[in-house]
Amino acid sequence: MTARPLWPTLSTPLVLVSLLACAAPTDLEKGPGDEAEIDLDEPSADSLRSPLLHGELVFGAANAARIGPQRYHAWEFSLTGDAEVVLWTGPAAEDGPIVDTVLALYRRRPNRQWGAAIARNDDHGGTLWSRVEVVDGAGEYRAIVRGYSVRTEGPFALFGACEGPGCPSSPEPEPEPEPEPEPGACHPAFVEAIRGCHADWLADPDFDPWTTSGAELMAQCADVEVVAPAWDALCLSPGAPTAICGEDLEAFASDHLASCRHELVGEVLDGTCIFGTHYRQIFGAEVPLVVRWQRTLRAGDTLDASERAQVIRAVRETAYDDVATVEEAFGVVDEGVIHQTSLWDASGRRAFLAYELGAGDNSFGAIFPLGSAAPAARIVDGDLYDCAVTWGPERRRCAEREPCAEGLFCNGADGAGVGRCLARAAADASDLGATCAADDECSESLVCAGASLGHEGLCNPAWMRGRFVSEPDLAIPDANAAGASATLRVQGLATVSTDVRVDLFIVHPRISDLRVVLRNPEGTEGVVFEGDRSGSELFLRGVPVRGFPGDERVNGDWTLHVTDAVRGSVGVIRSVGLELTSRWD
Repeated sequence: MTARPLWPTLSTPLVLVSLLACAAPTDLEKGPGDEAEIDLDEPSADSLRSPLLHGELVFGAANAARIGPQRYHAWEFSLTGDAEVVLWTGPAAEDGPIVDTVLALYRRRPNRQWGAAIARNDDHGGTLWSRVEVVDGAGEYRAIVRGYSVRTEGPFALFGACEGPGCPSSPEPEPEPEPEPEPGACHPAFVEAIRGCHADWLADPDFDPWTTSGAELMAQCADVEVVAPAWDALCLSPGAPTAICGEDLEAFASDHLASCRHELVGEVLDGTCIFGTHYRQIFGAEVPLVVRWQRTLRAGDTLDASERAQVIRAVRETAYDDVATVEEAFGVVDEGVIHQTSLWDASGRRAFLAYELGAGDNSFGAIFPLGSAAPAARIVDGDLYDCAVTWGPERRRCAEREPCAEGLFCNGADGAGVGRCLARAAADASDLGATCAADDECSESLVCAGASLGHEGLCNPAWMRGRFVSEPDLAIPDANAAGASATLRVQGLATVSTDVRVDLFIVHPRISDLRVVLRNPEGTEGVVFEGDRSGSELFLRGVPVRGFPGDERVNGDWTLHVTDAVRGSVGVIRSVGLELTSRWD
């Protein structure tokens, strides 16, 4: 049922923004300790947050959402001319709970930034709900709703009314949803159990988003132990569905539960930023990005017009938001250095350039679509904001019970039956198969395969490169030939490896005691480190590993094995990263 508006329509006189934005909070209610964690009067407070974007605001309807782990919710709309707009929050259902909201409205500036709020309100009319009114002209607008305090949670709806020649036209009514779910869809009882597990983990202070993505977490929650109580309750109830309850728990886990995992992980990826939530994650394993090349930019370097515009825009993410030239930009960043990274999104076949820089020892910058000066994401203190690009259909997990989208095939499934979705069409590049010595000699959708060890390489599709990461914190036995092994599961590449690079971090009192080798799925070894330096930490970044013939299986288990040859000290394998480039055999 659509919620009834709490406030009068636009037939009532409008009040100027300045009057409403200063409305004093009520006392209904807020006890000691319930203060908001940021200053409500700080003009830029809300705009500094990264809200969950719900798309276009629908005027005359309930735009529903829920405040919980995601505290900031945003809707956008555009005016083509002068208009009077009223926005207010209220219950999401007719008898829904009262939720203490704060509502702010922004107008996009000519520099594409949102800036400070043009209107903000906490409590209105003796209630905990919020309301703002504006009389304004053509432009783009964003409304953000959040809870008053960190403990505020619950469902709410944002309502809007607009009068005047600049108002958006009313949308066509959406068709009624089908009454029955599609065949094979996850049963609602299992959806509730899996989503509950996911929400509980996200709220757990011990959960580490650096090591487990939201999609990975959803896949882990689609587990028989999580769903078994709901399965028992469903199958013991009158009228239990025979398609689900007519099989044993093991068959259920491999059939219906696999469909649940596919459905719910897909939902997560549909709303997941391809860059992650922190800049460092673009170099991780659980994003669909291929890092093609990196270079360090300094004043005086040759840049094309697009790169010059991108440098200036990236530096404006710092306190120096008024720089106007490339020379000014390099003059204000730490050490006069800007890091440029070429990225290929293998899930949607899109190219990006990332610019990361230091300003006061903090990380700032932006990520741009190739050739554009409009950021696809902003880097502020190492975090990513306003991400405008979510996962495409490719590079998603697939298996027999987890099919790819139409037109894609499941590639690189190993013995565990898990692969990645790819399009059957080859990369659309004129230099596909051309010889190369480095990635930057190939088109943006390609990488140079086979050149890391000094050989001539070939420009191959960028998806044929993958990164795989583990943080095992694994003890290395002292003076023990058995050593310690960290295994990385490689999935979704072509058939055989061409380039093998390793990142490694080991803490040990004497790294000269160690020998490190890497084994591929066929058992062939390549030496990574052989005690040829001293120190208490072994830190390797992008080290090429020799010894692999280039015609052996790439998908499967790769194992890093470390042995300590000298008695007297114990070390730990902290992290392992493996970057593999592959080709068709």
